[in-house]
Amino acid sequence: MMTDTWEKVSCHPFLDARHSFLITRMFWLPGKTWQSHNEFGDFCLLKNRKKIEEKEIEVARRVGGFD
Repeated sequence: MMTDTWEKVSCHPFLDARHSFLITRMFWLPGKTWQSHNEFGDFCLLKNRKKIEEKEIEVARRVGGFD
C-alpha cells in the first residue's frame, strides 16, 4: 500500500503462478497471445521517507558536532 510515508525505490515484475496457466508457465513461446495467459505482479523495494529524514538529521548533527 502506497502512502505519503512510502516511496518506491525499484520495482520488477514477477510471474504470479497462482493466476497463470500451468502450460504457459512451463513453456515459453514468442508472441503476445501465448504470454497473455500469464499474470504478473510487481515486486517493489520501498523506503520510508520519515525514517530517511530522521536519519539524515541524526547524521547531520553528528557531522556538525551538535551531538
